[in-house]
Amino acid sequence: RVKKAFVETYLSENGELSVKLQDIYAAALWYGLIPEKWEKKIADTLCEMIHENGNRLDTGFLGTPILLDTLTRYGHMDLAYTLLYQNKLPSWLYEVDHGATTIWESWDGISEKGKPKLASYNHYALGSVCDFMHRYIIGIQRKDSGYRKILISPQPDESLTYAKGSHITPYGLVSCSWKKENGKYDLDVQIPCNTTAEIKLPNGEKYTKGSGTYHFSCDI
Repeated sequence: RVKKAFVETYLSENGELSVKLQDIYAAALWYGLIPEKWEKKIADTLCEMIHENGNRLDTGFLGTPILLDTLTRYGHMDLAYTLLYQNKLPSWLYEVDHGATTIWESWDGISEKGKPKLASYNHYALGSVCDFMHRYIIGIQRKDSGYRKILISPQPDESLTYAKGSHITPYGLVSCSWKKENGKYDLDVQIPCNTTAEIKLPNGEKYTKGSGTYHFSCDI
């Protein structure tokens, strides 16, 4: 009933939303409010809005945590990485370039002229991008409650050559470390007790492993 009411109120007969904002388009897709026949058009329009904004996001507390995942779900991971690497305002790397060691409440917490504004300088909502980095760059994803089942599947873009990270689950530490060098891909993982992990390599190979420490290698 919610989906029906949303469609009747906000979606036109031509597959356009009445409010043209990145937040709205991302949320409508992510929360399954768009009829299947219009999903691609809505996703393509979201990409167009990002391109028109100079390949910069323009989302707030509600849209930022789901924006990169929404792009990835609809086949636009390349654009998700473009946003991740953007350093012009508004962006995460703009903050890094202006001395940030935490994520700000406001994208322009410090202006391009160096003037700070009255706002929090340690705010999770926009810092939720770390979740995307953890799941797609490092490659650790939860497949079941409490990480009882784990997916190890790094999906970096071509510019990245290595990454490593870990997470303390209720079952213990899960870690992943990978690198690309001289045409080889090497992956090291640690899987905690009483869990199982599905491990995917870039050449398509898949493995299912229980607790333990493992090394995998393949040509790329």
